[in-house]
Amino acid sequence: MILATIIFSVIGIILFIIIARSYSKLLKKNESGFLHLLMAFMYVCWLPIPIASYQILRDYEFLIIGTMFGVVSLGILILTMVLQASHLAYSAIHHDEDAEFWDKSDNWMLIGLLGGQVELLALILKGIWVMFIAICFWFRGDILSFSLAAVSSLFSVAYLINLLDLALVKKLRFLKLIKINSIVTNSETFAWFAFLTVWLVAPV
Repeated sequence: MILATIIFSVIGIILFIIIARSYSKLLKKNESGFLHLLMAFMYVCWLPIPIASYQILRDYEFLIIGTMFGVVSLGILILTMVLQASHLAYSAIHHDEDAEFWDKSDNWMLIGLLGGQVELLALILKGIWVMFIAICFWFRGDILSFSLAAVSSLFSVAYLINLLDLALVKKLRFLKLIKINSIVTNSETFAWFAFLTVWLVAPV
């Protein structure tokens, strides 16, 4: 199982690199639907990682709770990316029929229904899973891995602040102190799964 997980995870890392290198070109060609589909496949490739991590760290039974958060977070991201991909592809095909309508529809889909709040919630759940793994690393005496996991889990605080800011109609000034964009979230997510892939090869 571990070997298969590593192989799939490496494929996910390759997909991330492809997405990063072709992002601007795909947007210029109006292929944002395909871009989101690639991201969905990327998250699918990383889906076995929480379970594989638990298999290695199964001596710490409490990790099963964290593993559930990890699997659910990836499931939400996969579903969100697929729905966004379907909508954006359909919108691009019919955009010339009523440009104003489809622009509003895209904003509603990406910013309102399946945008920031859903993705931020998924990232917060991921952060909870990371926190459980960080505790396991601490108990194992793996200080380096613990430090990296702890830093990654701290991003959840920023994600929570941004989620609350998006959810509230009456804005609170202190919630605007920390702003997170897609570059930060995607880079942090990639870094975490890349680290876990390396760790799975030779767990301490």
